[in-house]
Amino acid sequence: MMVNDGIYCTLLSHVRKENSLHRITMKCCEDLMSQSQDIHNLVDKRVSQEVENNCLRLRLISFDG
Repeated sequence: MMVNDGIYCTLLSHVRKENSLHRITMKCCEDLMSQSQDIHNLVDKRVSQEVENNCLRLRLISFDG
């Protein structure tokens, strides 16, 4: 039995399993990576909405004053 043989290699047989710790860990990592990108998008949207709301308040204050 050779280490490089894909059928008998312990690491490769472990990684290929559907619910292996390796696959679960890789999925968690991918989820965290995409989540961080989503957070930046949400912050950008919130900041732009706050700027728009503040501009509207300033217009209303100027109009009332």
